Amino acid sequence: MKEKQNIDVFDCATNDCAYNCDGTYRIGPVENRPPHTRKRLAWMACVWFTLLSMCAGCMAKTPQLEESTPLAATYIPTTVPTADPAITPAPTLEPVTDEMLATGRFDGYFDGTVFLGDSLTVSLYNYCLKQRRENERFLGDAQFLAAVGMSVRLASYDNRNLLQYEEQAVGTTEGLLKMGAKRVFVMLGVNDFAGKYPEATLQYFETMIDAIQQKCKGTEIVVQGVLPVSEEFCRQRHVSVEDWNGFNLLLEQLCVDKGVRYFSFAEQMMDENGYLSADLTSDGMCHINTEGTAIWVKALRRFAVEQYM
Repeated sequence: MKEKQNIDVFDCATNDCAYNCDGTYRIGPVENRPPHTRKRLAWMACVWFTLLSMCAGCMAKTPQLEESTPLAATYIPTTVPTADPAITPAPTLEPVTDEMLATGRFDGYFDGTVFLGDSLTVSLYNYCLKQRRENERFLGDAQFLAAVGMSVRLASYDNRNLLQYEEQAVGTTEGLLKMGAKRVFVMLGVNDFAGKYPEATLQYFETMIDAIQQKCKGTEIVVQGVLPVSEEFCRQRHVSVEDWNGFNLLLEQLCVDKGVRYFSFAEQMMDENGYLSADLTSDGMCHINTEGTAIWVKALRRFAVEQYM
């Protein structure tokens, strides 16, 4: 008959050995056990004590997050590497000079552009035709939808009135669609006496902008500030130069509210008193001459440069 092996089974609940050396089951105090059993128990206790000490040390070295602190709210500081300017130089932009603008280097910006306006825009159209005799890409392939006497009021009606395309009367949005306008520059307001009737003129502008946004999807709108007028114009129309020039502040805010671009070069056309410079007018009232139109073109080109920056 095979002898029973001397196996001690440690009972954690009673801190005692479950079997004697002869294999019989008993529970009793440690001091009543055989010597080799007591030694084994002491050895096991040392092992358990060493393991518990090591675990406690590891836990003490590892910082624990508070249970109430969400992980997402824990801030972990990081250091963002900074580029060495000596190794990676900052990009520089070539200065834009008047000579550079005169070459029409950025005129490609005006491809797909339509200039919408009154007699002032008609003057720009005639100026452009002359320049295209020598440079067919003058202001890109821009087109013109303009008429003498045109106003914001008429443009806001969006019906067939003064505007024409290919010798056919068209409304504002109809003309823009037929011309495939990707961008429209608006120059209107003088014939509405914008500075004298600001509230009504702003309402016409808003109605016109709404119509273009709704019917000409994707067409970018750039509203140009109303140009200054002469002292004689102000006298005859009974409007102050402050009110006339102040209209552009209201127009700019409207453009911000409607989410369209605003662009003004009116200050470049003024004299020291805020009137249209006598050197730039063709009739002493509100129309500009060739020199004035050249300033307009230069301002347009500088605006185009800014879009590339």
